[in-house]
Amino acid sequence: GVVMAPPSGGAGGGGLVALPELDRSASGSWVYPRLREPRAYQVEAVRSCLFRNTIVCLPTGLGKTLVAAVVMQNYRRWFPEGIVLFLAPTKPLVAQQVTACTEALGLPPDEVAEVCGDVPLARRRRLYGSQARLFFATPQTVENDVEGGALRAERVVLLVVDEA
Repeated sequence: GVVMAPPSGGAGGGGLVALPELDRSASGSWVYPRLREPRAYQVEAVRSCLFRNTIVCLPTGLGKTLVAAVVMQNYRRWFPEGIVLFLAPTKPLVAQQVTACTEALGLPPDEVAEVCGDVPLARRRRLYGSQARLFFATPQTVENDVEGGALRAERVVLLVVDEA
């Protein structure tokens, strides 16, 4: 069956909208990349993030970005039509996280998009409707896009917030 929800704010009428559907065959497992030897605390952080709202607080250099990337990759598998958002407070930090996450997991370029305020609204609208599933943005851009109807909040299945 299809899960339905009321529409988010922004442009559009009333009625119910379909939420991204869980891929039941993919959701029976989660993957952790074998790029390097897994650290037990990172695996535990990933496990927590996959199934609960979690704040990961680690010193610089201990793998918060890897944890986020692995969680994002799994949600991408579990919800093939859903959108995963990674928010960072500044455009340079957004760009840094795009590079770090895509390199950490070898993500397909057509599934990753940077949608900061300098990307024209018409292009952001197209990106939200494209094959891209992992979006990196500033909070203000996402807020504007949801309020303006460019991004339907119902499609968001995971929100990662990076605090500077």
